[in-house]
Amino acid sequence: MGKSIKRSVWIRVAAALVSVLLFSVMITVSIIRMDRAQQANEKSNDLLNRCHQAETAHYKWASNLSNALYANTEFTGSTKPDTCVLGQWIYGEAGTTDSAILALRSELEPLHKELHESAVYVLDLKETNPTAARNYYQDTIQHNLTTLVGKLDQVVALLGDHNEESVAQTLAAVEATGIYARDQMQLVGEMATRMTHSPIWLIASGIFGSLIKGLFFGLFVSAFASRKPEVFSRNNE
Repeated sequence: MGKSIKRSVWIRVAAALVSVLLFSVMITVSIIRMDRAQQANEKSNDLLNRCHQAETAHYKWASNLSNALYANTEFTGSTKPDTCVLGQWIYGEAGTTDSAILALRSELEPLHKELHESAVYVLDLKETNPTAARNYYQDTIQHNLTTLVGKLDQVVALLGDHNEESVAQTLAAVEATGIYARDQMQLVGEMATRMTHSPIWLIASGIFGSLIKGLFFGLFVSAFASRKPEVFSRNNE
């Protein structure tokens, strides 16, 4: 009887161990997937912010040049293509491996360079022919600016698609754990990108680990504990 009980306990211990190991592997894989999705999302958001800043900065740059041509104010914008936010992205780290975005980046380079260098030409032209300089600004510089912003908008659209994919990957990773139901996934999606770096998650993991340790300690103790015979057994009747 005693051997049978111990064997049954050992089987339960082994089954519990296998279940916990499988669950731990599943959770670890899901966390890795969520972390990768978070990193991809952070890169996309960083590039997205740079694109928005670039659009705003070049509108201000064009306005500054317009004031210099029409109101004779001092032009304080840059005439070098590698000093602004957009130029630093074009000539620096791409921050993405997306082929479509990289292609747009290559298309932006000559257009952006021409835009900045055209400020030197139009300001020199203003000294001899202000009317021609203003016409050049309206016909050429404004056209190039519109084309530049249009390509930046395409980059923004692609980055938006990447963000949606990252959220979908995060939701899929959380759903794979089986912890949350489908109707809870929207709430999980908001916290998924912060989950792996959150102090609350670390505390919860510690509590969960302590519970698992306590469970196995109790199972091993029960496996080696001797069971006393019943006082009122059928043999004594």
